[in-house]
Amino acid sequence: MNRRHFLRTSALAGGAALALNRLPIVNQARAGSSLPYATAPLSTTSPVSLVTGSDHVDIVFQALQPFKKQIAAAIGNRPVLIKPNCVSHGSTALADTPVQCIEGILEFLKSIGKTDVTVAENCPGGLLMTAFSNDGYFALLKKYPVRFKDLSQEGSRPFLVWNSGMSAAVGTSSYRSTANPSDGVLISKMLLKPRKYFVISACRPKTHNYQIATLSYKNMGMGSALENQTIYTPGQSGWTDVKQHMHWVASSAGSSGVYTSGCQDLCDTLYMLAPLLGPDMSVIDAYQGMEGSGPTGGTAVNQQAAIAGLDWLAVDRVAVEIMNVATAITNVLVNGQPSDPTAYVYNNGNTPTQQWPWPMYPAALNYCGQAGYGQYDLNLIDVLGPAPSTLQAALPNQHAASGNTGLNYYQLHPSIAEELVVGYGLRNPLNPVNA
Repeated sequence: MNRRHFLRTSALAGGAALALNRLPIVNQARAGSSLPYATAPLSTTSPVSLVTGSDHVDIVFQALQPFKKQIAAAIGNRPVLIKPNCVSHGSTALADTPVQCIEGILEFLKSIGKTDVTVAENCPGGLLMTAFSNDGYFALLKKYPVRFKDLSQEGSRPFLVWNSGMSAAVGTSSYRSTANPSDGVLISKMLLKPRKYFVISACRPKTHNYQIATLSYKNMGMGSALENQTIYTPGQSGWTDVKQHMHWVASSAGSSGVYTSGCQDLCDTLYMLAPLLGPDMSVIDAYQGMEGSGPTGGTAVNQQAAIAGLDWLAVDRVAVEIMNVATAITNVLVNGQPSDPTAYVYNNGNTPTQQWPWPMYPAALNYCGQAGYGQYDLNLIDVLGPAPSTLQAALPNQHAASGNTGLNYYQLHPSIAEELVVGYGLRNPLNPVNA
C-alpha cells in the first residue's frame, strides 16, 4: 500500500492537482494554488427543520416530518444506511449517537414504508458490536427489522489525504510540506458516492479538539476511514491502522501541546472528500449535546432539540448556530486579539473585496459553503421551527447551574486557542501567517 499504489488505484489518481484547484480561495495559499474556487456559493434557499420538546424519540421523528414526501422520493427503492457516531465504543454515552435518535429515524422511515435499513459504523479497535451493545442499539431489533454492519464489510477504496506532519519548532506552523495529498487511507465503499444506499448521518453536536465541532458531515468524513479490512480479526490483520491516518494530521508538537498545521490539513481533507461523502440526509440530535473536552470527554448541554434536512451543510449550519460557535470563537484571544469569525475573500491585491456573513469555523464547513456544496448562509436557510437564537438564549441558565454564569455558547475545547494560532488561522492567502 505504497504511495504509487494509492495514486494508481484512488479515485484521485491523476487528479490530485485537480482536487487541489478546487480548494476555496481562502485556503489556496496553503495548497500552493492561485486559482479561484471552482463554483460559487448557493443562492437558493434550503429548508431545515428544528424541533424542541421533552420526548427524545418524538422530536427526532417530528423533525423529519416536514420532508416525508421528499425523503420518500429521494430514497426510492434504495436501502437506507444510518451512520451513527460511536466514537467511544459505547463506554461514554454522551459521546455517542443516542439510541433514541436511531429509534426516531427508524420510526419515521417505517411511517413512510421504508424498512430496508442498516445501521453501520466503524470503531477504533474493532469494538463496533460492543459499541452497539453498550449504546443499546440491539434493543431496536424488538421493534424494527434493522441490520447492523461494520462499514468495512462491503469493501473500501484507497484515497490520499494531507498530512504535513509536525513542525520542528514548537508554536511554528510547518504548514504544508507538499502541494499534493500524500498519506493513504481506506474509505468505506458503503459511504462513497455513487452509492447504493440512501445515507443518513446521525450524531449529536459536540465540541471537537481539532475541528471545533463534530456535526453531520464530520461524522461522515472522518468516520469513513476504516481501521481494518478484515473485521473478523480486527486490529490483528496485516493492514495498517489506516483510520489513524485521518487523525495523525491533528497531532501536537513537543510537550507544550501546541498544535501544528495538521488542523489545516484535516480541514483540507474533509473539504476535498465532501462531494464524495456528503450524506443524503442529516439528523443532529441536540437533545443533549457535548461541550468542553469533546469529542469524548466533554460535559452535557441540554437543549432538547433535533435538527434535520436533506441539505447536510444547511443542517450543520443551523447546528453551528445553536452551539453559538461564532460567539465562542470571538471570545478566544489569538495573539491577544479576538478571533475573527468570518472568512475574507480577496482579489489580486491585499484588500478584502467581500466578507461572507458566515462563521469562519468550523473551517471545513466554511470551505464547503464557498464551493456551493450546500447552503451555509443562515439568511438563505428556511428554519422550520423556533429561531436558533432562542436556543442560544436558553444556554446561560443552564450554564449558571454549572458555575459558568452567563455563558451563551458551547464551551470550546481547551486546545482551540492554540489551534487557531498555528492550525488554521489563515485569513489572507496572499499574506500567509507563519509561512
